[in-house]
Amino acid sequence: MKTTNLIKTKYIIELCNIACLERNKYVVVRAHLRSNSISAGLCRNETRRSYRSYVSPYVCNGSFGIWGADIEVCV
Repeated sequence: MKTTNLIKTKYIIELCNIACLERNKYVVVRAHLRSNSISAGLCRNETRRSYRSYVSPYVCNGSFGIWGADIEVCV
């Protein structure tokens, strides 16, 4: 049973490539593996205007491998 979960987890991680989310522009500062998805916080540095950084929540569906804004995050 554990081997099956490990294979499924590895498949989700490979399908939801973090590099697709970062695009050599932003940095993932946190990531959490859920049952069938990965949630990640993408840091956007705004030090040009002021000394601020914003972390935007994103989620990747493990079935499709597509990143999108995580609208189910409680703020």
